[in-house]
Amino acid sequence: MSKSWRNLCSLTFAITTGCFSFFSEECFNRMICWSSLPSYWNETINKILFLIIIGLFVYLVMLAWKHFRRNITIKGHNYKVIVEYGDIFNMQNCKRVINFDECFSTEIGEAPHQIKPSSICGQFLQKNSNIDIPILLSNSGLKPQRKLSDYGSKKCYESGSLIPYGEYLLMAFGKLNKDGRAVMTRKEYIDSLNTLWREIDKYYTQSDVAIPVLGAGITRFKGEMLTQQQLIDIIVSSYQISPYKIKKPNSLHIICKKRDDFSLNKVGETL
Repeated sequence: MSKSWRNLCSLTFAITTGCFSFFSEECFNRMICWSSLPSYWNETINKILFLIIIGLFVYLVMLAWKHFRRNITIKGHNYKVIVEYGDIFNMQNCKRVINFDECFSTEIGEAPHQIKPSSICGQFLQKNSNIDIPILLSNSGLKPQRKLSDYGSKKCYESGSLIPYGEYLLMAFGKLNKDGRAVMTRKEYIDSLNTLWREIDKYYTQSDVAIPVLGAGITRFKGEMLTQQQLIDIIVSSYQISPYKIKKPNSLHIICKKRDDFSLNKVGETL
């Protein structure tokens, strides 16, 4: 039996049990009068009908709630993850993770190697046009990797590593190919998440942290196409098994967009 059906049954029986305790047997005898039946069967049939009506009511309420809900909370030992619809730039009182490519590129445009203006990184750069990434990198002490990027042999940084910038945490993420496109394998993606949790543990300073659905933009995955539904499940699963977590009462927020191929009610079903 699925979790939804278990919840439906438990709520239905809880409500009906309370009603059976509150209302007298005479009330159920008079609800619908089955004149051809003895009093005992008259009461029993009415109670069954009442149970069915309550069940239908609870089902409709749950259906409406699932349709209009805007977030889902996943709780575990000393951690909480909230998957929610929203705009990461509108999140208040939390650290906001902005994912760049592995080279922390800042050039905005429509060419394959440029940051797209509509992307989260592109929006951030337009809102913070005076940002100086080299100075931030120097101040953070983040060291480049020994291996240079496939794109232009540029300095690159471990995917998942962060540099602080006020209320933002700027993240090295997409690995670039020779054309400047972000391309990753599933293993590289999971490795970057493992690094991210370790880095967040270093910088979250007892506040909530909001991240976008990493990889849901123009990042390509070698040999497969991952939907937002799959990506969120991978992110949640990676966080659950990581030794690095944001401790309660603070939470990790995963900010996502409404899409036809995504449902908050199906989070956790693709793994």
